[in-house]
Amino acid sequence: ENNNSNITSNTSFAQNGPGYFEDQFNSKGKHKKHVSGTSKTFKTASGWSDGKYYILADDINPGTIVKLTAENGKSVYAKVLWNMSDLKEGNDVNFRVSNATAAALNENNPSFILTVYY
Repeated sequence: ENNNSNITSNTSFAQNGPGYFEDQFNSKGKHKKHVSGTSKTFKTASGWSDGKYYILADDINPGTIVKLTAENGKSVYAKVLWNMSDLKEGNDVNFRVSNATAAALNENNPSFILTVYY
């Protein structure tokens, strides 16, 4: 991995790449299930430079690698950290994604529609 300081901004990777987990998702074969719903974000330092995108979602096992597709057609790959029911503030939305994940999907709204393939 190249860690030199030629990278101009933390968001350059997040804005362009499908993310660190793409190969793991693709190696699993067919992904027959998908669910759509409203997502909001949570703040985290991860994902901006390493492409490790994360989502909180109910009914998908933590640790599962998923493909996220926004209404604008942009997709990235993310890991499910844990279920939303563990959060006090999780009841108003279907998912929460890290702020780097939202940036990679070019989503700037406080909440947005997301389709999750797993």
